[in-house]
Amino acid sequence: DGLVEDLFKTYQSLLRRIVIDADQQDPGRGVWTMGIDAHNLVPEAHVALTQKFNANEVRPDLLAALQPLHRPLFDTALSNSTATAVVDGATGAEVSFSSLAKSAIEYAEQLEALIPNKKQPVPILLHKGAEQVVAVMAALV
Repeated sequence: DGLVEDLFKTYQSLLRRIVIDADQQDPGRGVWTMGIDAHNLVPEAHVALTQKFNANEVRPDLLAALQPLHRPLFDTALSNSTATAVVDGATGAEVSFSSLAKSAIEYAEQLEALIPNKKQPVPILLHKGAEQVVAVMAALV
């Protein structure tokens, strides 16, 4: 609830930092030259919620009900592997749950070799389609 508003506030904050950076007398010490800390791009409400989770201040029954976003994909790949998971809008190709899960694991292994820090954001720049779904699932694994 309020995610879009929080993301927009974070975006505005980043823009303000860039503008302030451009106005500074010492341009070598700002956003453009020192980079952007990815943690500063996370909305404050999300940071607060994450801190509550990490401090175990959230009800245990709610924590027990949580599951990773990619879990249903793998559960379905095991129970109904040949069912169609995605129809690629560009090509019309149908991708089964087992094929999607297998590709996601292969991509995830490649990502892990390239980016060993699991907390580092992974940008996904692909056109809408089956390959994008595979990439998102790989990033979640």
